[in-house]
Amino acid sequence: MSDEARRGDVIDVAGAGEYRQWTYERRRPGVPILGILLLALGGILLVNQLAPGAVNLVFSAVGLAIGLGFLYSWFRGGWGLYPGILFVALCLPGLLVGLGILPQRDGYSTLVLGVGLLVVALARLRDRRGFGWQGLLGLVLALVGGAAIAGDIGVGAFIWAAVLIGAGIAIIFRR
Repeated sequence: MSDEARRGDVIDVAGAGEYRQWTYERRRPGVPILGILLLALGGILLVNQLAPGAVNLVFSAVGLAIGLGFLYSWFRGGWGLYPGILFVALCLPGLLVGLGILPQRDGYSTLVLGVGLLVVALARLRDRRGFGWQGLLGLVLALVGGAAIAGDIGVGAFIWAAVLIGAGIAIIFRR
């Protein structure tokens, strides 16, 4: 069989008429995901035996790498924007606290998630597509995270209440 037939081209067999011949070539083996996961799990268990406090740091680094991988796939035209923002927001603060760059406080992940959504909202504004839900949610999360980092979590509760009341008023008066 010729190379053209392997791609699904039209062929004529002994004057019996033309038909489309489809064949499937063998695929090259892909990345052995299970092997990589087992290798990573074994490495994490080994790190836990050698330095028990470093496991959180390793998990944060792995999660950050996954988040950056999602963002890279989004930059190349994929769908990984929101999972990438979420992974980065959840893992970057843990890595920075584990390395001693940031002090241990609540609210870092909320702040980073809010800032990530605000960046998406700014990109939407640049493209003249409006502020969107990303901007509203990002603003609220950034304010609540900033208030939690500052140590006054009560302010965050007031911000959530104000946002919910504002959203309710906007929906009621939209008509």
